[in-house]
Amino acid sequence: GALGGMVLVLAVLTFLFITDDTIKTEEDIEKYYSEHENNFVLTTPIVKAIFFIIPKSASNLNEVRKWYKSDKATDLENLEEYCITNDKWIEVKYLLNLIPGDFNTLENEILHSKTIEKEDDENFYFLKIKEMRKEQTIAHLDYVREEITLILKNKKKLDFENELDKQINQEGVRKNYVKFY
Repeated sequence: GALGGMVLVLAVLTFLFITDDTIKTEEDIEKYYSEHENNFVLTTPIVKAIFFIIPKSASNLNEVRKWYKSDKATDLENLEEYCITNDKWIEVKYLLNLIPGDFNTLENEILHSKTIEKEDDENFYFLKIKEMRKEQTIAHLDYVREEITLILKNKKKLDFENELDKQINQEGVRKNYVKFY
């Protein structure tokens, strides 16, 4: 009947609403982050770093090493083509798996040095720490941005579904399709 048609229309509207990928504004993300920052306490240290591996046989090794040690924009641009991570927040434990050496020694070096250069038989490993957040501190907004976006999307979806349920019930009662006892 009429209620079935209304439910179908509402179901289509719900689908359209949920599949609408309108991202929350930066302001919404920042507001949520500042209001809930205790939810983003790190359980492991993270770094924003440039990391790359270059074969020992590379002809431009000295040039790459110069770029790595420099803070000039042009040098950093030249370095980008070699980078595995570039200016992204990453957990220190993931970097430990990529660099040769003892885990504890490496972790200590990462937490206390700005630049690390290691080697094995075939490659040089370069790590340049730009920023760090230690465990039990608040994660950087960039590190949790995607998580917050998902939280806000889910919250928006739940609010919409609750409002939809309320409207369906009101319409059903108004048209005497539904009675509550």
